[in-house]
Amino acid sequence: MIGSYFRKDLEEKVAELNAEIESLKKENDKLRTRLSKREEKAQSDPVRYQETVEELKRARVEIEALKSRVDFLKREDSLKEFGVNIRADNFYLSKKSSTALLDKIASIKASKESLITLYLRPNEKITDRGSLGEDLCIYIESLKSETGVIGFFDTEAPFVLSLLAMPPFAPEKTEMIRGTEFACAKARDIFERSRHAAFVIGHAGESFMGFATESELLREEFVTSSVMDKHSKGGWSQKRFEKLRDEDIRHHIEKASAVFSEILDEYRGITDTIVIAGDRKTATDIAGADALREYNVTYRQFETKPNRHCGDKAFKELFSARWYRL
Repeated sequence: MIGSYFRKDLEEKVAELNAEIESLKKENDKLRTRLSKREEKAQSDPVRYQETVEELKRARVEIEALKSRVDFLKREDSLKEFGVNIRADNFYLSKKSSTALLDKIASIKASKESLITLYLRPNEKITDRGSLGEDLCIYIESLKSETGVIGFFDTEAPFVLSLLAMPPFAPEKTEMIRGTEFACAKARDIFERSRHAAFVIGHAGESFMGFATESELLREEFVTSSVMDKHSKGGWSQKRFEKLRDEDIRHHIEKASAVFSEILDEYRGITDTIVIAGDRKTATDIAGADALREYNVTYRQFETKPNRHCGDKAFKELFSARWYRL
């Protein structure tokens, strides 16, 4: 009865979000049409043209955010098909807030060894599944975090404390530690270790890149290029369009890659990792095969979208984490 109620509630939320996405897509199409017409008048009316460009970008960002939320809800729904009925709230914490939360977790004590700390590397499985239970193991693995997972669980009172985090960088090894207190030292090291990271948030036509330490953003660069929008017509018109669009994207990658190479050259002596975010193929091509072989590489899902003013937001996200409360 309760499971049926939650499923109905979930289906209603997904339906509402999908309806909102469709509405935004229609608005997006209208903006694209307006943009197409204003391109012809760009020289005579540049202000109105730029306003339409900005509206179109905002609509795209809203659509991507809603799609991400729908995917999250659908993933939880699909797990129920396997009999896994776990729901979670998720929230985003900065590096400072994450370390403050770890301090609180580290202060927890138990009279017996009921506290479990989990460090799980990307794409690895939990081996001691009996300690957490099969349902929870399936849920944790379903997150498919590109930086792995850190977890804190009280097996005596899971309703009091069951926390997961997708850390900014992956744990060095997969392990499960049971004790009367949580093993937080390695988690703190992930957030606080001295790092020198070059990063790329790649998208077709707009990419943001830079260099940061754990304490400050030392360089930021925004590269923009003219890339044709998506085309809905079929036949030869579509093939010709796709060819031209691919050429635009290649030009953007070459332009952004030259800038990223400058960043690596400037900080070559101290760079210890490269973070790839945004569209993975675009960002990977910008970074270049040689750089990806030379440095440690971390792949991330960033919420930050490239623009001229996203430096502070990108820097915070670089060292932040998404947490889940079960």
